[in-house]
Amino acid sequence: MKSTTDPSNAPLRELLSAAKISWWKIDFTSRIIYFSDFMCDLLHLPSNELPVEQFSGMIHKNFRDHLFTKCASIKVNETLDERFPIQLSSGEQWLRVTLSHKEYNPTTGIPILTGIIQLVPTYAKTDIEILTLMSNYQATLAENKHAEELLNRMPVGYFRLKLLYDQQNQAVDYLFLNINQKASQIIGRDLQPLIGKTARDVDEAILYHVDYLSHIPTGGHYHMEWTAPISKCSCRNYVYNTPDDPSEIVILLFDITETTKANSTLADREKLLQNVFLHTPAGISLHDTSGKLIKVNAKWIEMFGCTHSQELIGVNLFDDPNIPESAKRELRHGREADFTMTYNFAYTNNFFKSTRNDTMDCSVRIRFLYNHQGKPSNILIICIDDTQFNIKSNRVAQFEDMFHHISSFARVGYATYDLNTKQGFAQGVWNENYGEAINTPIDQIVGVYSHLHPDDQQLMQHALEQFKRGEISSLDETLRVIHADGSTSWTRTTLICTDTKNSTEARNMIGISYDITELITARQRAEEANRLKSAFLANMSHEIRTPLNAIVGFSEMLMDETENEQERQEYIQIIRRNNTLLLQIVSDILILSTLEAGMRLTIEPDVDLIELCQQIANTFTPQLPEEVRILTTTNLSECHLTTTRKGIVQILSNFVSNAIKFTNKGEISLQLQAHEDQIEITVSDTGIGISPDFIPHIFERFAKGNTFAQGTGLGLAICKELAEQMGGHVEVKSTLGRGSSFMLYLPKK
Repeated sequence: MKSTTDPSNAPLRELLSAAKISWWKIDFTSRIIYFSDFMCDLLHLPSNELPVEQFSGMIHKNFRDHLFTKCASIKVNETLDERFPIQLSSGEQWLRVTLSHKEYNPTTGIPILTGIIQLVPTYAKTDIEILTLMSNYQATLAENKHAEELLNRMPVGYFRLKLLYDQQNQAVDYLFLNINQKASQIIGRDLQPLIGKTARDVDEAILYHVDYLSHIPTGGHYHMEWTAPISKCSCRNYVYNTPDDPSEIVILLFDITETTKANSTLADREKLLQNVFLHTPAGISLHDTSGKLIKVNAKWIEMFGCTHSQELIGVNLFDDPNIPESAKRELRHGREADFTMTYNFAYTNNFFKSTRNDTMDCSVRIRFLYNHQGKPSNILIICIDDTQFNIKSNRVAQFEDMFHHISSFARVGYATYDLNTKQGFAQGVWNENYGEAINTPIDQIVGVYSHLHPDDQQLMQHALEQFKRGEISSLDETLRVIHADGSTSWTRTTLICTDTKNSTEARNMIGISYDITELITARQRAEEANRLKSAFLANMSHEIRTPLNAIVGFSEMLMDETENEQERQEYIQIIRRNNTLLLQIVSDILILSTLEAGMRLTIEPDVDLIELCQQIANTFTPQLPEEVRILTTTNLSECHLTTTRKGIVQILSNFVSNAIKFTNKGEISLQLQAHEDQIEITVSDTGIGISPDFIPHIFERFAKGNTFAQGTGLGLAICKELAEQMGGHVEVKSTLGRGSSFMLYLPKK
């Protein structure tokens, strides 16, 4: 609705309406135009307010931008007197607008304009002239539009700005008059909506830009380079202050992204090449095509023991006595060369000064550098010091050789395997530990396990699936290997996952296997010995109690003072035999304890074995059954050794004692004979012999062929350990029902 006014002003309003005049007020902050009655009636407004954009739409397009630019950029002392047509429902009407007052919003500093607007009649001559001028002006605007169209198609960003001033003629804002499409492309956003708006309208950095733009000299220009925040384009802009109008600014914007990238790439490559040349861990020297040295890097100076690079400039590589003549010939013919050599610094005294006087193993690569015409311009030599590498390589080769021998001896093998690609490497011993041939591919072993016991085969295949699913990361198992000949061995295998894919799926694995057959066998033997020991301890009380009971019992019978002399003698013989048996049991236990403690028997410098054998025979003669005799034989006139007399006596006494125990008739012989490097003493009998099944176990502890026979089962085990302590060994041969032979072998030295 129209605003109410004082009734006393009614004649004035009628007069203004009759003159077709109205006042107007435009606030660029709220972007609202206020009109009095005449314009409200002319425009059929429901109130005296109209948005700037709506009124702008009524103005002819050729006058629209010019009018609002003029209003927004007018200075304090400037006037405004413009004519323009508007399009109404009743047809086209021409208006004349003048400025009466200009003020500024105290908060934003944006101008508020007030003035007079009048309907222009078209019947007056002056008005017709004015309209003619307006038509010419419209033609000029059309030409300007054509020029702007050309600017819009330029491959350069284009801005045209208008500086806005306050009451003190200080620039406080600027208006966007024109912006072409290329500028939008370079900046990275659509800038067309900015045209006709001030910088404050679009929240630009007013203070910085206005101050910068207002200080450009009339007719002068500035330029700067920067990066567009949105498009990331590298930009170079030239800012001009037009000579005809100091308040009008033209900005040309160039996209220099590709140029910047090219320059940056070129600079980076030059810097990179310089860094590579200076800091590469290889000696690099640059020569001209005649071979004269131009430049060397720090590593070259270090490698060749020089102090200053300037001292080297000009020396010729063809004069270096260390470079092979074959390489020099290749270079003279324009061909590149690669070679290895041992650089001897003793030959460089006449070539260049060096602080080194040793040698250096090195690899050398010589290349030609070419100019833009494709002709050789320089010679580049790259030299790598291989001395430490060769030393380490030799050490690695020695270690690998040593590890190979250790692995073969200890039966330890290793392998690597990728569960995804099923590729890997296996050492020969690793294959053999799984019962496979040395050259069997690893993918034919892992997951197949054709030589494993069926239960172990299933266990390993299940474990591999767990590795693939990431359920386990390591495995340690003892496996049974079934060989082609039917024998069984045991392998201890360890698998470790060293890498995972996506933290769940196993990929790389290391496998270690070692043959523990001997350990398993030893454990079984130990378990058997432990079982026998337990049986021995269980029977020990019986073994000891039996002779003790006999001794005690028959001793008490002797105390009864029996009158029968024959009985007394029988009792005495029984007591003696049991004393001897008890003494033997205690002696065996004591000797075994001595051996377990690691104590060694005393070595005597001169032991007469012929005499010793005869003494053994004489000692046991009283114990022989009536139908058994004992003999000593030898083909030696004398036989002396530096050895343990007590140990030999213990061994032969056990041999003879066992022979007497199991021989009822026939003979027992002690035979002494010499071989090339050892002495053999054999105790043979014609007794009951030994079962073939028991012979492999006869020298084991607590082993007894007849569990009902008297004895602890320690005697022959003691003989074996004593013989080994003396550097010899014992053997047995026997035929069941025909007799046995026990041999003691002693080294001559």
